[in-house]
Amino acid sequence: MRDGSADDVSISYDAAEETYRARFDPDDIVSSLAVVEVVAYARETTPTDLEPLVNTVDPMAMDHLVADGAGTERTVEFRYLGYEVSVDSRGVIEVQAPDAAAD
Repeated sequence: MRDGSADDVSISYDAAEETYRARFDPDDIVSSLAVVEVVAYARETTPTDLEPLVNTVDPMAMDHLVADGAGTERTVEFRYLGYEVSVDSRGVIEVQAPDAAAD
């Protein structure tokens, strides 16, 4: 398992499941920025080198859904740059590698 950290996001990689898992504090960073951090980490690049998230999903809508989960668990799922992304209101992101997502 490869571990790392990108600013306010704690990231690990599970090679057996080909999945990146991250935790973030929704009080410190919005979910859209956390997702970009995790995908950039997975691609071994910087967030500014990625295609804008807005080309895939409305970041403000996702941030609102995730942040306003007060007492209820909410999950947003989508595909971004070939990765299957899941982000929930508990501050957990899962990013499945493109090859694993096709299995």
